[in-house]
Amino acid sequence: MTDPYAPISGGRTLTDWTGGSDSRFGLDEDAAGETRGRTGSRRAGWVVPEQGEKAAGAAGEASGETDGQTAGSPAEEPSGARAVRSTRAGLVMASGTVASRVLGLVRTVALAMAIGATGHISDIWDLANVLPNQIYGMIAGGVFSAILVPLIIRASKAADRGADYLSRLTTLLITFLAIATTLTTLAAPWIIKAIGQGYSPAQAAVATQLAYFLLPQIFFYGMYAILGQILNAHESYGPFMWSPVLNNLIALATLVFFMVMFGAEKNGMHHTLENWSFQKSLVIGLGSTLGIVAQAVVLLIPLRKLRLGLRPNFKFRGVGLRHAAKLAGWTAATMVIGNIPFFVYNRVEATVTSYRDTLQDKSQVIAGATALNSASLLYVLPHAVIAVSLATILVNRLSHAAADGDHARLANTLNAGLRTLGLPMILCSAAMITVAGPLGFVFASGVPRAGALIGIATIILVFSAPVYSASIFLGRTFYTLNDARTPFFIALGVAIFAIGMSFAVYFVHPEHRIFAIALVTSVGNGLGFLANHFFLVRMLGSYRLRTVFDAWCKYTVAALVASVFGVGLMWLLGGYGEGGFAWSGILPALASCALVTVLMGLVYLGILRIWKTPELNDVLNPLLSKLRR
Repeated sequence: MTDPYAPISGGRTLTDWTGGSDSRFGLDEDAAGETRGRTGSRRAGWVVPEQGEKAAGAAGEASGETDGQTAGSPAEEPSGARAVRSTRAGLVMASGTVASRVLGLVRTVALAMAIGATGHISDIWDLANVLPNQIYGMIAGGVFSAILVPLIIRASKAADRGADYLSRLTTLLITFLAIATTLTTLAAPWIIKAIGQGYSPAQAAVATQLAYFLLPQIFFYGMYAILGQILNAHESYGPFMWSPVLNNLIALATLVFFMVMFGAEKNGMHHTLENWSFQKSLVIGLGSTLGIVAQAVVLLIPLRKLRLGLRPNFKFRGVGLRHAAKLAGWTAATMVIGNIPFFVYNRVEATVTSYRDTLQDKSQVIAGATALNSASLLYVLPHAVIAVSLATILVNRLSHAAADGDHARLANTLNAGLRTLGLPMILCSAAMITVAGPLGFVFASGVPRAGALIGIATIILVFSAPVYSASIFLGRTFYTLNDARTPFFIALGVAIFAIGMSFAVYFVHPEHRIFAIALVTSVGNGLGFLANHFFLVRMLGSYRLRTVFDAWCKYTVAALVASVFGVGLMWLLGGYGEGGFAWSGILPALASCALVTVLMGLVYLGILRIWKTPELNDVLNPLLSKLRR
């Protein structure tokens, strides 16, 4: 299990998850996240007090990694000013994340309107669309995360603000990305053949055609990560957090243009293999890539305002990566191993697409890759919005405690973080299970049967969402202790489990294989948590997991009571029958989901307030303090 910090736009692509992971396995990793985790975490504005520490004081600590302050930060800044700066930066980051996530959800609905949610074309698109993210993660994502942050921070303290050093480093990395992207794009037919198991020649041809347009995104994912980390190292957080919004806007414009030119999907039969054309691939594929290009290129504007004087410099000797080579090597190996389950399950998903060809009734709706993709987006959404916001603060504390060799403080941070993390995550899981059907209906663009299938997959995945977030949080601790070997072996274990279970999934009927994959994913999340816990205890000793378990049981009871109210309201709104109000249209479905979620939230918070749950104050006080200002 690796760290999931990335921007959102929709689908399972790297830039689709600002601050979170779109990975069903938690295995994609963006270099951007390390920057927020190490250089910007003290500016996130959501603070969990440790023993003997006041929340306000923690929020006011200077931003920066464990080596020291970032360049340009005053050495002695009043704590009040630091707190204001932290809150401001946190609000900028959070607002960018929320804006991009909202647009990402809209984009997913628009994609379902354009090409459907359970058909041949939508599943082929999904397979081709995830390739750039997966391949980038394997060849560069993890290594960038491991080595870029400390190098950029260190370089920014030099007399020339790191201009010469960063020029050589960025030239080296961009050259590597260009070569890797070119070779990968040329290999598109072989890549599709390897993962498109059972694809007919016509299906493989469409997938390859789309891959040619999408795989160049690998280069711009890397460019976005490099430029974003340079900006963050110089405390320019806004552009990096908001540029995914531009990506989403371009993607939405592309989908609207596609529907105007070629028509929207209406009954699952409008866009088929027989009538799919090169022009359709050109519009939807090139438009998607242009969004990623814009997301990266727009960062050149704020970068130029820093006046660093960066320019191409091919003198690579002495670039300073040797000291990080060992850590980078283990991290790269972790990413390669960790992404194997993606390719394994892509092959399984492809068999569902092929199975549709054997059906006499071509209009029959069967859950495929796109349905699982939509369910995955919903399942990781609370983690991306809530858990990552919390992690951006706690990871920096873990780093400081690890640097000081204070394992007791590190264990206290882990304990407090897990208890606080569970409070919102358990509520979100309960609410999502309650509204899964109408919510899936929205993501299926108003097709009831497809919405029900997405809802089922979402429920299966969401059961493990709190454990998934906890596992990711525990996994970050190893990196703060400069241990990249243990995450590798944990990822290896998860990969072995995924590959082994893939053979079992083949015995499941094709109509239910997507649900089997979702179930295996949930079980894998649980195993990942247990593995992280086991190795952390061996390394650190106890961090009092029993108290975490007790707190989570309390949250679960409160969530179950809230669910009774939520289910009752959803039943009154007709949410458990396709003929009810909640299924009468996209807007009624959204309204029903919103009403049920608000009711459940109020009941949940009321119960925890009556029980005088201390973690509730840890979550609410920083937010309320912002409102009072």
